[in-house]
Order: sequence, then C-alpha cells, then structure tokens
Amino acid sequence: MSLEGSGEHNGSSAKNAYAWDNGDGLRVCLERLADGGVAHLAYSDNYTLDGTIVVESRGGSPKAMAIEGSGEPARGGDYGRSVPLSSDAWPKITGTRSVSQFNEGGNTFIRIEGGISRFSLCRLRLDKFNTVLSVGSRNREYDAVQGNIEDIDVDYAREVISIYGPDHNAKFSGWNVKRINAQGVSKRLIRAEGLSNSTLEDIYADTVSQSGIHYKNDWAFLIHFDGPSHDNVIRRFIGKNPMQERKKYANGDCFTCERDTSNFTLQNVMCFHPLDAGFDMKGTNHTVQNAAVFNYGNRAFRIWKGPVYLDNVIAAFSGLGEEVSQAAGSNAGIWSGGEAHVSHYTSLNNDTPCMIDYGGSIYMKDSLYMLTQGFLHESLNPTFESDGKYEESNVVRREEERETDTHFPQDTDPQIMHGFRVTFDIVKKQGVGFRGFDYTGE
Repeated sequence: MSLEGSGEHNGSSAKNAYAWDNGDGLRVCLERLADGGVAHLAYSDNYTLDGTIVVESRGGSPKAMAIEGSGEPARGGDYGRSVPLSSDAWPKITGTRSVSQFNEGGNTFIRIEGGISRFSLCRLRLDKFNTVLSVGSRNREYDAVQGNIEDIDVDYAREVISIYGPDHNAKFSGWNVKRINAQGVSKRLIRAEGLSNSTLEDIYADTVSQSGIHYKNDWAFLIHFDGPSHDNVIRRFIGKNPMQERKKYANGDCFTCERDTSNFTLQNVMCFHPLDAGFDMKGTNHTVQNAAVFNYGNRAFRIWKGPVYLDNVIAAFSGLGEEVSQAAGSNAGIWSGGEAHVSHYTSLNNDTPCMIDYGGSIYMKDSLYMLTQGFLHESLNPTFESDGKYEESNVVRREEERETDTHFPQDTDPQIMHGFRVTFDIVKKQGVGFRGFDYTGE
C-alpha cells in the first residue's frame, strides 16, 4: 500500500500499490492474505484512519499475518540510553482521539479476531488512537495468538496494547514486544490478562502529565499484568509520570502485576515521578533486579504477597512535593504486606526506608539507608503499621549535611548512580546499597 496508490493499484508490488483510502487499502490487502503473509506500507506522514482494521482469517488452519512499515528497525538494548529511537522513514497513521479531552474516545487501530495464529506489527508511527492493538476477550472463546510487536512509536494513545487471554487460562503465550516508544499514554502501555512466557524489552512510556497535559480520572498503570499470567520477562523499561486526577488517594503506577501472577523477572527497569507506586507486586515468586524509582508519591516498591526478591534497587525522594496523595504516612521506599527479600538496596531521602503492614515481612541485607541536607528530619528505621517481621544484616545508616548532586536524575544517564556521589562512595567502599545498572548479579 501507499497513500495514493500506484500503477495498477492491485497490491502486487510497490509499483502497483493499493491506495490507503482511509484504511480500505489495508483491509483489501489483508483479505488477499488468505494463506498468511505480509502487508507492506510505504512511507508517508499523511495516513489517516477513522475506523478499526480487523485482522482475521476465515476457514482452514490459523494463519500468520504481518503489517510492516518502511524503514529500518530502531536501536535498543543499551540501558541508560535505551529510549528507543523512532525513524522518520516509518509511515505515520493518525487516528481520531482528541488530545484536548483525553477521555475514552478515539478509535482502535488493530483488532485481532479469529483464525490468526501469529501476528506481527512493526516500523510504524501511530498518533491519537484510543488503543493501538487489541486482542482477546473476557467473555468468549478465542483462538490462541502469538504476537511480535517491534519498532513502534506512539503519541497520545490511551492504551497501546490490550491482551485478554480467553477463559482466564493464560492461553496467550510467546509474545515479544520490543523497542516501543510511547509518549502521552494516559492509561497503559500494555494491559495483559492471561499472558505467559513472553518478553517485553526496550520499552519507554511517558504520560507527559508534567508537561501540561492532564488526564482526568484515568488511572495510569503503564505496564499492567492480571492473572493468570506467569513466566514473563521485562527488560530495560523506563516509565514516567503515571498519574491520575488527585482525590483522597491518587493512583498511578509504572508497573503492576495482580495476585494471580507468578515467576516474573524484571531487569534494568526505571520509574520517574509515579503518583502512587513505582513497582506494585501482588503475585508470587517475582524477581526485580537493577531497578530505580525516583520522586515517587507513596511507595517505590510495594509487595502484597510474595515471596518477591528485590536485588540491587534504589528508591529516592519520596513525596513528589505537593503532588503526593493524601494517604498520610505511607511514603516508604519499600512497603511489604507480604514477603519481601531485599539485597543491595539504597534508600535515599525517603520518609522511611521500609514499612511493614498487614503482617508482612522484610528480610534486608547489604543495604544503605541515607538522608542528606533537607531530609534529615526523616527516619532511617523501618516503620511498622501493624504486626510484622523485619530482619536486617549489614545495613549501613548515614546522615550527611551536604546535598546530593542530583534530585532529578535524567533517564538518558547511562550510569544513573554516578550522579549520586554522596552515596556512590559508600557503595563502592562498603559494598552495600545500589551499585548501578552495570551489576550482573552475585
């Protein structure tokens, strides 16, 4: 396909491309792929769509289909500079969502229906959609689908990927979501219910709420897994500004997994300015390694069940100033109402380094609790909201009259801890606390 079409307009080659025609050219192209195949979209900044592209195959065995834009893949994989690059050579498609209102209006770009075994989407710029890709249903039987979503640049979508595994049985598996750059996401980058054995890598999601756009009553959980989901890996994720209109308690998490989830691995992940929590973990046997949460509202890491294993993590600057929720006394670097095992943790200028509630437990070792100028009135000891258990081994507590070098680290810093000289020297000399994103485990 191309914007105006060319040659014989039969889709047989680039010289004979279908015309886009508000998406009808793509619909015809997909119908031609009765036995599976790839639909190619030529470069243009001017594609528009006011409906939904339904991807399905009727009759026979399930098919593999792909929609690919022009251009080359984006770079990813170098953490600290892992904000995926987009390419001006990728086609741009604009939907119907209003930027000024940002409610639930707008159209869905792709809806996957029956007869599809595998679907790929890559090298596209997508602007102003309610949902970019939707698959599955809570209410009806659905064919299992594998997905490969790569090199996608999204602006001002409510939700980028929505996956509902049928019958609550984690029937969807083997998805790969890589090199996604999403800005102006008011709800979620991915909502996955019933997704397992899948990988998310090199993901950047920013609601840009602090840049003058306000999302009324739309809870932003940038990555959100519900059960049953298991054995998923998230690598090199940066989440920024998940927020909701503030009432008594304002939500907004960078990463959330609900209770019927297990065996997740998060590596090299970072969260900036969540109004509520950075990483909210409600399942079992989850591991978070090399993680940072900066300028958060309530809790940087929140453990509801467990066991959850946190290794080489930092929580810095609780409270978000005047933006914090009105849930008094809840600002903690690590909160546990379940079972948390923590090593090489740095708590920097938090109300409290950790909090135990609902009979939870925290087992802490090789960690650093630190306060600097302007925060010396806060606590260096754990807080108990109810009966629970706290054990520590080799935990260093320090108060410093000087300021930290950087209150608002930049997500483009390849070694985020190098800005915190006030803690970095202690980490290096005493072997406690967060050691930076070069850490590969003991």
